[in-house]
Amino acid sequence: GMQGGVQSVNSSVVADSLWSGLECTNETSTHPIHIDKYDICERDLATLHPRRWLNDNVINTYMQLISMDCPLWSVYAFNTFFYIALVKRGHCGVARWTKKVDIFSKTIVIIPIHLIVHWTLVLVDISNKTIYYYDPLHHTHRTVVQVSTHAHAHT
Repeated sequence: GMQGGVQSVNSSVVADSLWSGLECTNETSTHPIHIDKYDICERDLATLHPRRWLNDNVINTYMQLISMDCPLWSVYAFNTFFYIALVKRGHCGVARWTKKVDIFSKTIVIIPIHLIVHWTLVLVDISNKTIYYYDPLHHTHRTVVQVSTHAHAHT
């Protein structure tokens, strides 16, 4: 269903769909599927099944897929290492991560965050000047920051 403007997806449905795709191509774990700069194999996809630890390769591959050209909106998704680098090194440690892309020309920017035992997500809706935080473990879907364009207007 839709919650907070983001469609939630049953991970077992995604896993079954991806597994059937692998079975159709007769791929095994020794022959990964290459998606842009990521390779994903059966071992990675197995982490989509219930009660499994979801690995960062699945997250990074999915972030790459949703960052690909879309006619409806323009998305930039950071990989799972961005937030770690930002926390450890600050802005200077990640400033060059977007040197080849103007993220402010995008509609949506996505930042996956690994919190020791589960994944959360920050979604920056640039067109609406709003930052959302999603935490499926704690059923949290909230607006973190909303910038009013009227607050910056000079009178």
